[in-house]
Amino acid sequence: MLALLVERVTEMNFYDFMSKYFFQPLGMQHTFVYNPSRGLPSNATISYKRTWIREPDMFADGVYGDKVYTAQ
Repeated sequence: MLALLVERVTEMNFYDFMSKYFFQPLGMQHTFVYNPSRGLPSNATISYKRTWIREPDMFADGVYGDKVYTAQ
């Protein structure tokens, strides 16, 4: 609910808001809110199975704040 409120009040995406007002001011250079439509940063850690095959995104990937799936 909080993420939805933040988006409506600030007229910004939740991930942009978090980056601008929390992560950047606190020097959190490697922290982000995942959005499947934007993909992962080049330095992100990804999950692999034992055979080193990348795990695919799951239905819950891209869920943040208000628990609404945001992939488009």
